[in-house]
Order: sequence, then C-alpha cells, then structure tokens
Amino acid sequence: MLWADGLQDNIPEKVRPVPPLGIELSDSDKKELLSGVDVLRESVKQLRQRDDVYTVELLPDVEIFLRAVTQGIKYRELFSARDVKNAANVLAEGQKRADALLKGEAPWTSQKGLVVRGFRSRIDRTVQPYGLVIPDSYTDRGESLINRHMLTVLFIEAHPCCAARKTKDLRRLPTVGAVALTRTDVQIVGSPVRWRSE
Repeated sequence: MLWADGLQDNIPEKVRPVPPLGIELSDSDKKELLSGVDVLRESVKQLRQRDDVYTVELLPDVEIFLRAVTQGIKYRELFSARDVKNAANVLAEGQKRADALLKGEAPWTSQKGLVVRGFRSRIDRTVQPYGLVIPDSYTDRGESLINRHMLTVLFIEAHPCCAARKTKDLRRLPTVGAVALTRTDVQIVGSPVRWRSE
C-alpha cells in the first residue's frame, strides 16, 4: 500500500515539508527577532510568577505573540522580507501587552474592532489564538443591544493574527449587534498554517 508521496514518505529526511520552508533569515534579521523574542520571553516569565487571577487569565493574550514568532522562526515560516517585518510588529504588540499586564492593565480587553485573544488548551496546555470582532455598539455595562437581548456570535474562518490584509477583510463583516468569533491559525506573518486553534 502506498501513502501520499509513496514509500519515501516514511523516511523523515525525504519527506516533503508542508508548508514548504520559508526564507533563510539574514544574520541581522535573525538577531533582531531573537532579541525581541528574548525580551518578550523575559516579560512572560515575570508574568508567570504572578498568581493573581487577572494575570493568569490574561497571560495567554500575551503568550500567543511569543509562540507565533518563535514557531515562525523555528519552522522557517517566514517567506519574505515583509513577513520578517510583520514578525517584528507581532513581537512589538506582544511586548506592549506584556508591559501593560505587568502594570495590572489590559487595554485590549475593552478594544473595539478586531481583537486577537488567546486561551490555554485543556488538551496540551499550549496557548491558542482566536480573534473577536467587537462592534462599536458593544459596552460591558449592559447598554447595548447585545447585552440587553442576546449575544450573537458569528463563527468565521479567518486569520486575525495576520497583518493588514486579513484585518481589512474582517472589518467588512456585518457585525452590528454581533460579536464575530474567528477560528484562527497562528498566521501572523502571512505564512501557511502551522498550528490551529481548537
């Protein structure tokens, strides 16, 4: 019996990588990204030492950015100079959230529009990303149609961790009176799928 590419598919060194390998990072790009990863990893380490419920619940919202870039580098899922730039932007966003959470703040939790969030998988304890498109009419004080009546959740196949292109697509959704919950991939830099949310 033959599977996929044939018998050679069973020899690890000969298996065709899917997705194909991305670009080889220049020394300067790799050094810059790894430096950003180290800084964010240190902030995450500090946050993990806290045991207050607020930090524990919101930590995945920071860790998704660290995991995305770390895996993008590890599995060579950066395919262009633009992807490298996007990876740097993702690290900056993760660091911004980490800095805020270290001060006991989480401004992204009241943000409108596309909001990338994270949760910890009960299966393997990894952080997984998801996206929410929060309509301008939403408030947490029970004053919007969403809170007074019923919460409509739209499930959308999308990649909200992506940079501009996908963000624009999601902003065109009809989200008046609805929160759009997107099932996401860790596609923060325009690369093919490496791991999926549950």
